[in-house]
Amino acid sequence: MSPALNQLWASIPEHQFYMTCSDDFAFRTSGWDKQVLEAFEEWPDQIGIVYCNDLYRREELATEAILSGKLIQALGYVCPPNFQHLYVDN
Repeated sequence: MSPALNQLWASIPEHQFYMTCSDDFAFRTSGWDKQVLEAFEEWPDQIGIVYCNDLYRREELATEAILSGKLIQALGYVCPPNFQHLYVDN
């Protein structure tokens, strides 16, 4: 998973935000996109991660994260490359 996300990002590095989202994810909050933009506006450099309450891990773990493109550029990856198969969201 980690190499795949990193390869995808490398092919489209010019976007402002990226979401690491699984296939069984459903948006339940109306206006969630505006809330995400407002959260990123709190950081002048827009380097950060925003995540939601996934109703399972709640606020313990950023399983469905939205990352700023500037953060990914600074790190050089979306997910740490040492998680080759499992636990990318950890």
